[in-house]
Amino acid sequence: MSARKAVRLALTLLLVCPLTAVCQSPRFSTLKIRTVEDGQPTPSRILLRDASGETVIPDGRYKYQASFVIAGEAVMEVTPGDYSLAVKRGLEYETVETDLDLAAGATTEVELPLIRWVDLNGMGWYGGDLHVHRMVEIIPKLLLAEDLNLCTVQSLWNMESFWKKKKLPEDLIQEADPTHVFHVLSEEDERDGGAVMFYNLKKPIPIAVPSRAYPSSLGFIEQAHE
Repeated sequence: MSARKAVRLALTLLLVCPLTAVCQSPRFSTLKIRTVEDGQPTPSRILLRDASGETVIPDGRYKYQASFVIAGEAVMEVTPGDYSLAVKRGLEYETVETDLDLAAGATTEVELPLIRWVDLNGMGWYGGDLHVHRMVEIIPKLLLAEDLNLCTVQSLWNMESFWKKKKLPEDLIQEADPTHVFHVLSEEDERDGGAVMFYNLKKPIPIAVPSRAYPSSLGFIEQAHE
């Protein structure tokens, strides 16, 4: 059975709406999404587009490129109409797609199977990304939604610092779960001479300089090795 057929079989329209705020306001439609692997809710990345092809990011959802992430299950309110829905989970899963017709004042439930075509962890390989510019607190959700085992967060980037108003944690290696981990203190000195990355730091290096050329990155490199 194809992924599209599996999605259509799992799609259920609930035509009888309970007495909720959504029913009282038929300008909206409720969409319940569940993405599963082996029958269990599994984090994923959702791409939702309306009839004009515009990306739709429901209120309260963290935008990630042209998509948003869910922890395996999500309920959201959207404008009624026709939509295309695609689910992704990193590079080891097929993209699953379906079309939706969301009626005003109704609830639509859709369950989408995550179809893995290769298991690199099972073969002894682990995926990582060593160049990530994202808010540290959202990293666990992104790692799980992409099934990415490791990342380093460039939390200092020249004049920008995630730690200006937040305290650096004592444990710089954090985990979303035992197989999805990230280091919160990497830096990037990106100026006219190129970009220099600093990994596995124990403390911040003061790279916040206004000049695009001076001082040289060599001084920062020496500090990193101290």
